[in-house]
Amino acid sequence: MALIDYYKNRAKEADWFQKYFSLAGGNDGQLFKYINTNYRTTLSFKKQFRTFCEIEGIPRSEWPVSRHGQEKHKQHLVNMLASKLFYRKKKGKETVFHKTAKGKLYNKFLMMDFTKNEQWITNYLFLQDSYLEKQKNYIVSRTREIVSNWLTIFSRDEIDDIIEEFVDLKKPDVKISKIANYDFFILHSLSTEYDFLTIYKNASKKEKKAFKDYIKQNIRRRRYQDCPISRKYRNNGNFNKNMLMDEAKVLSMAMQLLSYNPTDFESFISWLLSMFCNIDTIDTPKLNNFLLDKRSIFETIFLNLYDIKLQEDVDEDLPREGIEAEKPLKEKPEVKIDGTTFEGKKQQDKIAARRKKIAREASNHTCELEQLHNCKYFTSKVSRKNYIEAHHLIPKEFANDFEFSIEMLANYVTLCPHCHRMIHLALDRERESSINFLYKARAGRLKSVGIEIRIEDLRKYNKIGSA
Repeated sequence: MALIDYYKNRAKEADWFQKYFSLAGGNDGQLFKYINTNYRTTLSFKKQFRTFCEIEGIPRSEWPVSRHGQEKHKQHLVNMLASKLFYRKKKGKETVFHKTAKGKLYNKFLMMDFTKNEQWITNYLFLQDSYLEKQKNYIVSRTREIVSNWLTIFSRDEIDDIIEEFVDLKKPDVKISKIANYDFFILHSLSTEYDFLTIYKNASKKEKKAFKDYIKQNIRRRRYQDCPISRKYRNNGNFNKNMLMDEAKVLSMAMQLLSYNPTDFESFISWLLSMFCNIDTIDTPKLNNFLLDKRSIFETIFLNLYDIKLQEDVDEDLPREGIEAEKPLKEKPEVKIDGTTFEGKKQQDKIAARRKKIAREASNHTCELEQLHNCKYFTSKVSRKNYIEAHHLIPKEFANDFEFSIEMLANYVTLCPHCHRMIHLALDRERESSINFLYKARAGRLKSVGIEIRIEDLRKYNKIGSA
């Protein structure tokens, strides 16, 4: 079937039409799901951060509302927490929000004399360890998903060429109808329509040109009714060329981050800036000095991005030198450590290593899913007991969603190696029953230490039903 015919036939389907022009819900009008009418580009975080600063330290009940009763600050709450620029704290019986150390530096960054390009790459680095959309290190994680899906149709070289050609387009005044000539425009517009993309890849140059001309005409003549792509780019619509070009840049840089082999922080910064210089002009020495001078924050982002721990997790078959025993105490809420600094992360990793050891001993080295699974153990050479692993029920990357520390024994469950890997790697239907079982067993203990969570949110954290 010809490209145009396939597209026209599918566009008659209301759900298909909605899927590729809308940014809402589970639709695919954008690649990165934090992009919406409030966060149109990566640099939108600057404006929304300033807006959220207006209610810093103010109890939720006192937040200003519009004459229609709407809270303009509420719409930024999730992203401000997920980007780790703010944290929540109890003030009496109410909740207030304050800047993290990372947020305080971000505030200073906004007042610095950087060009727009320098702002972009610095802002981009600030966001790299964010758990936007409830996904760890969202930007690179989402990029991995996107590229993995495209690789079922295109080769890696083809994907690289398509993106590089578009990112090299540095003409902000170019019309969207001209941008439609680029393969990336098509790939972005129908990013998950794999049947179409397969047909597109195998089509002749003449067919591809005819399809692009059809889209361009719809855009120029403002024909929106039968064309989801032109509908998406209509004047004052929900998506525009600046958003498209920003997403291309976000994707391009994230692909580079995924291919980087981390060694040390200084090398990473040097490499990152050199990569960005291939896209846009920046004052490399100035940025390099700023990032290294503020390394307590940016090195922590680097460590989180590449999952580098400052204190090795201690499993039963590993030597335990340097990890002091800590007697289990009566559990009570603990104040969170600000993990956005190097020292804070170091302290968090140290506490986690200690408490994982305590959790294993408290469980008598048994798996907490024994009632569901026929667990088999082997004996650790070090402890001479069952080899057992400690697992965060609430994943540690989402700690900023809570008012109190989640590094509590109540949040550590002990699992045999089989069950631990099943929790992380199995199909959703196999994982869900185990997550539900552990939640029922731990919800009360978690609440007693100030950690209240719904099973629906725990499923989201574990990406059950999202992929």
